[in-house]
Amino acid sequence: MALKEILVHVDTAPSVGRRIKVAAALARTHGAVLTGLFVLSKPHIPEYIRSQMPGDFLDTQMKSAQRAAKEAERLFRELAGQAGVDLDWYCAEGNHAETLSLYGRYADLVVLGQRDPNHPIPAGAEELPVRPILTTGRPILLLPHDMTAVGVGKRIAIAWDASRLATRAVGDSLPFLQRAETVTILVVNPHGEPAGRGGVLGAAIRQYLARHGIQAGIRHIEGEPTEASRRLHDGAAEMNADLIVMGAYGHIRWRELVLGGVTAHMMRNSRVPVLMSH
Repeated sequence: MALKEILVHVDTAPSVGRRIKVAAALARTHGAVLTGLFVLSKPHIPEYIRSQMPGDFLDTQMKSAQRAAKEAERLFRELAGQAGVDLDWYCAEGNHAETLSLYGRYADLVVLGQRDPNHPIPAGAEELPVRPILTTGRPILLLPHDMTAVGVGKRIAIAWDASRLATRAVGDSLPFLQRAETVTILVVNPHGEPAGRGGVLGAAIRQYLARHGIQAGIRHIEGEPTEASRRLHDGAAEMNADLIVMGAYGHIRWRELVLGGVTAHMMRNSRVPVLMSH
């Protein structure tokens, strides 16, 4: 599958400029149209509180949001335009996560930013990035909030456990894998991998990639979910990876969120861009 349209979430976070530049560089590399999306989200205010507010309060808030949207579009067109790619722009009103999921279904890749612990969460954005990952039906590229580089995808690490979700992530990432300089399969808990069709220790997925013209190395990682997360990240860092490919939420979602599974850990802590599929 070729990437023909990339959607990037444009908001007011300090890291949005770098996010736009990364998305624009990807669009240029893959010959894709880059679409920017800004979401105007109204805060949920109970009626008994709303009735006590000044009459023009909500109008003032909406006008402020509209000014922010215009500034976001200006920044998007300025930064993305430098890449010389075709651009599209949407400003939509609604819930952040729901709107991103909806618009993301008409793109081949959705680019989101990791939460910045030093930046307040915008009203209505509390479900980011979890809900779009679970409901969009497209691969999500999650960029670290403190990312400085622009290039993504030269050195790729694949988190492999032979699951359906990992398989989906590999398929979704083929446009990246086929352009990568190096690909390494990080086999998570290899002794739990199904043995059918030579699948032991990642041999079958390496063969699959070879048939797509992708030569990959293999490394093995073992440990409980939180330990596996750290080792996965360490393994990617050791190979100087600039992209990790992984399936998202292999366990029941609430269990991952409560106990801190691999997906939740990587969403919060990864210093490397992560391409996630669910």
